Amino acid sequence: MPVFLVVPICAWPEIWAGSPTLAASAAENRRTTPPAVVFWSWQHNDDLASIDKNDTGVSYFVGRIVIDSLRQPGSPLAFERSLSPLSAPVGVYREAALRIEIKKLEAKCADEIARTLAQMVIREALKGPVRVDSIQIDFDAARDQRAFYKSFIVELRKRLPVDMHLSITALASWCLGDNWLAQADLPVDMVVPMFFSMGPASDAIKMRINKRGLPPATLAGQIAPGFSLNEPAVIAAFGSRLKDFKTVYLFSSSGWNKMRVDKVKKLIERKI
Repeated sequence: MPVFLVVPICAWPEIWAGSPTLAASAAENRRTTPPAVVFWSWQHNDDLASIDKNDTGVSYFVGRIVIDSLRQPGSPLAFERSLSPLSAPVGVYREAALRIEIKKLEAKCADEIARTLAQMVIREALKGPVRVDSIQIDFDAARDQRAFYKSFIVELRKRLPVDMHLSITALASWCLGDNWLAQADLPVDMVVPMFFSMGPASDAIKMRINKRGLPPATLAGQIAPGFSLNEPAVIAAFGSRLKDFKTVYLFSSSGWNKMRVDKVKKLIERKI
């Protein structure tokens, strides 16, 4: 059952969600460069113990933060932490991923909420004994939420350790027709467009990729495309262009086990 924490502005509780169990110490030196392939681990009992820590990493779901200005006065943020277990090698590249959702955001409180949200993300992502190499934000910002998104990312970057990598996910359209990230110039290191579950636009996007591919970077950071193991046609559409990207992300809607990890080894070999 999901566990929620309702967080008043400027009144932080002492109870925080722990990160997934990964055998490592927070005292380890942080890895500042993402590996060639990163496995997304979201809401499953994932077994990634068989991955090679030298050229693959894990982006694991820490939890979901919901913003709702109507929830109660002074308490617009609620955190739902993930309780999904994860097995991964000692020393693997680790990225803490958090999803942001907005139900209602009052404009007059936006700046204060952006600051409080940045504090919450850092506390949740970095809590626990494990070393965290990167933080990833997953937020499908609507057009009228983009100014708030930039304000939040700026606040988050200011508060992060100087050697902490910061990435964001992106809708596929954000790196194609609606390329607002190029103008926003967000202070992030990596943008991860998600080329799966694209709905009716899927065929058009695959055709566009086949013809022109994607730029390796935008003003908002290095691009690292994200794929689903369940949609191999999209991966095939990239073909040899995969080598243009320093990092790719992989998702499995059924979760990860040794069999599924072995299934993507050919893709990993082709990428690196």
